[in-house]
Amino acid sequence: KLEGPRVPRDERRRAQHNEVERRRRDKINNWIVQLSKIIPDCGSDSGKSG
Repeated sequence: KLEGPRVPRDERRRAQHNEVERRRRDKINNWIVQLSKIIPDCGSDSGKSG
């Protein structure tokens, strides 16, 4: 009975949540890029083994 009207609302809610999460990830990735520019040798693999 209640599934009909609920589906579009749930889809809209999910889409909004996905958009918020995407913006959050973009923000975090942007900060990572900024930090990698600030920190010297951040992109090099000289300290990694294996």
